[in-house]
Amino acid sequence: MMLERAIVIGSGAGGLVAARELQKKYMVTIIEEGGPFYPYTSGIGLMEGLKKTGMFFSEKQLKVINPAIRVLKTRPDGIVVIKGVGLGGSTPLSTGCFVRMDDELKRLGLDLDIELNELLNEIPISTQNEKQWRPITRKMFDICNEMDLNPQPLPRMANGLLCRQCGQCMFGCPFGAKWDTRHFLPYANALGAKLVNWCRVEEIKIEDGRAIGVIAKSGWSKKFFPADLVILAAGGLGTPIILKNSGIEMEPSLYINPIQCVAAEIKDSFQVNEVQIPFVVQKEFFQIAPYFDYVSFFFNSRWKYKARNIVSLMVQILDSQEGEVTEKGINKALGKNESNRLKEGISLGMEILKKMGVEEEKIFTGTLTAWTPGGMMALDEKSIKELHLPQLPENVYITDATILPRSLSNFPLFTIMALAKRIAKICLNKII
Repeated sequence: MMLERAIVIGSGAGGLVAARELQKKYMVTIIEEGGPFYPYTSGIGLMEGLKKTGMFFSEKQLKVINPAIRVLKTRPDGIVVIKGVGLGGSTPLSTGCFVRMDDELKRLGLDLDIELNELLNEIPISTQNEKQWRPITRKMFDICNEMDLNPQPLPRMANGLLCRQCGQCMFGCPFGAKWDTRHFLPYANALGAKLVNWCRVEEIKIEDGRAIGVIAKSGWSKKFFPADLVILAAGGLGTPIILKNSGIEMEPSLYINPIQCVAAEIKDSFQVNEVQIPFVVQKEFFQIAPYFDYVSFFFNSRWKYKARNIVSLMVQILDSQEGEVTEKGINKALGKNESNRLKEGISLGMEILKKMGVEEEKIFTGTLTAWTPGGMMALDEKSIKELHLPQLPENVYITDATILPRSLSNFPLFTIMALAKRIAKICLNKII
């Protein structure tokens, strides 16, 4: 009996998780826009030397440090949005924070406990980094406790014994400590999954309400990949464009979870040489965490100090779901509520730095960035049971942040993987 054909678009958190599960029934082809991922291994010294030459003048030059990084800017505010293009999607560039963010899904009626527990048996989770905190991080943590902010250490999807505290999480772990979805690829390959690199899916071909395959571009040529099932996992920016090219309309409900850092010079603090986001303070509309901001360090003139002397706190806000991504770019403005949330978070970050002995006039802020876009085809009460949106053909599913029902102002990686598992099970258990 010939297996049905499944096309999985993207190899990130939702893509490779779904691909591995679907191999039980389907002949799977994973189509990835980029190529193999290679971490940056030369250390902060070389990067700092290049910065001194004045060669860094645009955030898009981050791809010089790692070719898998892509940078877009929103209109009209110019927020720097970063995504990964290559095997593993954005997961090799993530901080690897282990956080459950499924409360909103539970409110809608979806319980992912089984899938989340399955992932716990498949992914290494480490709390080792807390034992390796530098004095500056321990001091910040203690100050947050004294301020009754309830700081919480963050476990990592990683082998903590391999971590060397290099601080280069966002450029790919050079020591192989951090887990990312590339670890799932050998399992999928062993069951017959095929990976196609350097191939960008442009649209889904639909006939009589069903997807019959996808059209993808590789170099100058285009190719048709036939399919009985299509899994869209191209990310919160990539999936909406494919859907629009396929004639499927969406609401302008994009969120991007803006981030801005507040920082100061503290001599020989060496935050740059520590795992990023070691702990987090969760507030209703924002979160704060220690985070060395490489984007600001390289491209923001206020970040003029040596890397080893900069201490930075990240403020990430709960975003409105008003905006869209098109082939021409991202249309997303920072609204009044979001501006106020950012100001509140920055103010709290300044208070923490002042309690560390920093004078207020010596505190500076960073570039406005974003890492976790999504929400343009969000799940609701009607679609939550089958995890299938009515606008989609019956044999097309989405397994990335596009379907998350609201901005989380948090780390969605683990939740997306659990969703992908559940969706794959649905596909395995029904005739599509």
